Amino acid sequence: MIYSKTVKYALLALSYLALNKYRLVKVKKIAEAQKIPKPLREVILDYLNYHSAVSTSRRKARVIL
Repeated sequence: MIYSKTVKYALLALSYLALNKYRLVKVKKIAEAQKIPKPLREVILDYLNYHSAVSTSRRKARVIL
């Protein structure tokens, strides 16, 4: 099954956050670790935050259980 690049990067970001689920992680650190392009990183995290998949606070994110 083929997913869009945006979905691929969103899943990579969620997997990184799941490994660090009790800590706030900077969005830049997630993007660097998962090689997410700069234009997409804010869009993806904003979308995940809007749909309550993650909690964000001033450019930091964490997974909501």
